[in-house]
Amino acid sequence: MCSQADLSPALLPSESDGLLFFRFRAAVEAGGPPHAISTRVGGRSVGRLASANMSFLAEEPATVTLANRMAFARAAGIPLEHWVSGQQAHGAAVARVGIADRGRGAGDADSRLPAIDALITTDPGVAVAVLGADCGLALLWVPGQPALAVAHAGWQGLAAGVLTSTVEALCDATSLDTHSLWAAVAPAVKACCYQVGPEVREALARAPGDLGRAFAERKGSLWLDVEQACRLQLLSAGLAEAHIARAGVCTACHRELFYSARGDGEPTGRFVLVAMST
Repeated sequence: MCSQADLSPALLPSESDGLLFFRFRAAVEAGGPPHAISTRVGGRSVGRLASANMSFLAEEPATVTLANRMAFARAAGIPLEHWVSGQQAHGAAVARVGIADRGRGAGDADSRLPAIDALITTDPGVAVAVLGADCGLALLWVPGQPALAVAHAGWQGLAAGVLTSTVEALCDATSLDTHSLWAAVAPAVKACCYQVGPEVREALARAPGDLGRAFAERKGSLWLDVEQACRLQLLSAGLAEAHIARAGVCTACHRELFYSARGDGEPTGRFVLVAMST
């Protein structure tokens, strides 16, 4: 097992009060927003959800999840009362949120924005959050501006063009060209561990981007690299290659750090990517 510092050159590890989390090196170095990627290390969750689950799940008392979120928010320096999250539906719907939305989905599941897989904001002091356990979690930002987005991109969302929709919405909100945007993709399941059926390749073949390049074939089986598919869709949306960072970490290979529905089976917990505009 590699050390936290050696996990990926794209990720900067931090630890506070027993909670381990990561930041994107590219976002830190390129004037990106305050942000953090949680891990399963630390927290109060037990059993299959141990130990820093960030999703309000039926298998865990909401008070435990809330305690985990509050501790992580303090550690990351992104106040929980500023968070906004959606009820992720594996689609391509994007919501633009602002000051008035702060707190939605932060302390409970019922107040989440319904059927939303991507969130954008241009208001300073608003934090947007997405959850995952193998799906791609992407951060997009504009250096020097209070404009950012986060997106949840599993294969169904990618098939629907969720990252294309997110890029278009952020450009519309800022009146900027796509080449002004930067993006980073958090740890996600890769082709070493994610076997899929032909229907997945057929669905992604119709999606924006040359997503067929995200598949590998081994001994008659088909395997999908979700992180690579995210990169390809961001490229097809017009982002510059040099502006796309990837963690390069498979969640199923690193279940000691990240929740993985494929590796652990359900129920399992969720980690979060959160970013705040400034």
